[in-house]
Amino acid sequence: MGFQKKISVLAMAIALVSVAPSFAAEAPKTDAKKAGAEAPKAWMNKKLTPEQRTELVLKEMTMDEKLKLVFGYFGTDAPWKNFKRPVESHPQSAGFVYGIPRLGIPNLWEADAGVGVASQGGPDVRGATALPSGIATAATWDLKTAYAGGAMI
Repeated sequence: MGFQKKISVLAMAIALVSVAPSFAAEAPKTDAKKAGAEAPKAWMNKKLTPEQRTELVLKEMTMDEKLKLVFGYFGTDAPWKNFKRPVESHPQSAGFVYGIPRLGIPNLWEADAGVGVASQGGPDVRGATALPSGIATAATWDLKTAYAGGAMI
């Protein structure tokens, strides 16, 4: 699988996860033509498979939109780096990813989890590599991998 394909798949996974909660809330019943609303987006059709929905939305996305979904912003100002958090983010949150309104993809607010060591404060910021998520580590069924991640923290 090529790099661009991997980015596309990752972007779609993020997009689908971020819009999943919106499926639970039913939109008010109105006549779309009278209200001037857009026609339903094909990738929102729950009767299609996830793969079909993914392909449909990926065809509509620009490369910039795909990249937008895999880049996030920290939820805290970092004056030593001349960084101001996005106004849409929640103060002190783990992160914020802009959505794509034209495709029905909402903004995503992130929370901390045990996926590595954060490097968020002070003038001597050191980079850190994130660990796989807990579910990804568990899916390997490899105790050595899980223990190594814990020991690193």
